Amino acid sequence: MTAPTERRPQGTDLPGHRDDAPYGAAPPDRDALRCQATTSGSTMRLAVVGTVDFESKETFLDTVAVHLHQARHRVSALHLDMAGLAHCDSSALAALITVHRWVTAAGLRLRLDNQPPFLQQMLTLTGLAGFLGTAGANSTVTA
Repeated sequence: MTAPTERRPQGTDLPGHRDDAPYGAAPPDRDALRCQATTSGSTMRLAVVGTVDFESKETFLDTVAVHLHQARHRVSALHLDMAGLAHCDSSALAALITVHRWVTAAGLRLRLDNQPPFLQQMLTLTGLAGFLGTAGANSTVTA
């Protein structure tokens, strides 16, 4: 026999929580990382939506690696569209450095498109803006 699950009080106004969910259950993650890839000509565009942080960094890197591997002989550039980036931490910066290494090793160009102001600020403050070629909202890194 299992112990009864404690329920939160009915009508609790917690965004994203259902009234019938067990108390303490995590809300649906509105900032969960999602990536959508499209290829046009010799450019692969990967739209990044949600959060890239310590918890999601490996998922981000795995997603980029899979798409780069699948398109490696058909593309000459990877554009990361950062418009949907909700939050990032230093792990995201480390991930971008890793992606830069992969893209450079593959002889491709990397471009970060539609960078939100918080990402631009983090790149500038850490000195990575020049390394990643992200001086403005749209910029290109040439391998």
